[in-house]
Amino acid sequence: MNTSSPRRPPTLADVAARAGVSKTTVSRVLNNRPSPIPIRRETVERIVAAAAELGYRPSPTARGPTRGRSYVLGMLLRDIGDPFSHEVIDAFSRSVKTRGYRVMLSNVGSDPTEEEYFLQLFSDRISDGVLVLGDSPRSERLTTAIADTVKHIVGFAQDNPLPGVVSVALDNAQGTNLALDYLYGLGHQRIAHIACTRYTDLRLRLEAYKQYMAARVLGLPEDYIQVVPSNSLSSGRQAMLTLLDMAQPPTAVYVTTDRLALGALRAAAERGVRVPTELSIMGFDDLAFSEAVWPPLTTVHYPIKEMAQKAAEVLIEMIGGRRPADAPMSYIMKPTLVVRASCAAPRAL
Repeated sequence: MNTSSPRRPPTLADVAARAGVSKTTVSRVLNNRPSPIPIRRETVERIVAAAAELGYRPSPTARGPTRGRSYVLGMLLRDIGDPFSHEVIDAFSRSVKTRGYRVMLSNVGSDPTEEEYFLQLFSDRISDGVLVLGDSPRSERLTTAIADTVKHIVGFAQDNPLPGVVSVALDNAQGTNLALDYLYGLGHQRIAHIACTRYTDLRLRLEAYKQYMAARVLGLPEDYIQVVPSNSLSSGRQAMLTLLDMAQPPTAVYVTTDRLALGALRAAAERGVRVPTELSIMGFDDLAFSEAVWPPLTTVHYPIKEMAQKAAEVLIEMIGGRRPADAPMSYIMKPTLVVRASCAAPRAL
């Protein structure tokens, strides 16, 4: 029989000893209380790191609605089933964990009851700040509602951020141009596009494709644009099958996400169309699986880790009152091209 006493929870004194400061300084930092002498940023970060290492957490129930911090950050998701969301969740969670925070998730794109529950959590002031991942009709209403109770909100991959919300986004038009420049440089002109218009960033990729092709290729068949209802393997597969059934199928396809591109690769394999010898397929996002498929997918790299780190940095600066008044409201990150094996020059006619 184990008679050992349970390990006691870490105390404020433990954090102070680990950080090498007084209990009063720890209390002021962790409870967000004013200090007569400014506390250096390095000291704040050392205290937060010590609290994280020891597992110290102020009790949310012990603090009133205007006192202290919960060291919890909310995260609104538009589609938790999207591999892109998984990678953002992982990168953001890792970034804030090193700063002593944990993440609470809500998949607002699917269940209205989850939406109401999440709103109730914020009305109770359980979260110190919120990251809104992507945009959707519901997330805009939620962001507006949350702004009434939570001052600190950062949008991630939102190309139409709400007024007053700091945004960390990608230049989707530049990413599309990188993809099409590469295909066009290989000699392709019959370049189709598998698009999804469910979200703003994907719509921007479609518009950039139209502008690019209109400037370089006249009389492109209208059916070369296949707009699918969802960002799924089955949608990508069906769109690719439709393109392959055309009287003059494309020699290359620019696909708006890697997830859809995976479905396109499957359709080509089913029809016996060799990639890239007979058909080039270009993705967008550079998700973890993109290098593991066959052939490895040439794609546009979405700098998820760097963007998550920037979002975490901005949000925690806001919470700590350390964000400069003249800091930018928008951070636009640059994509890069990742060349693998799914694209090649078109076969000679």
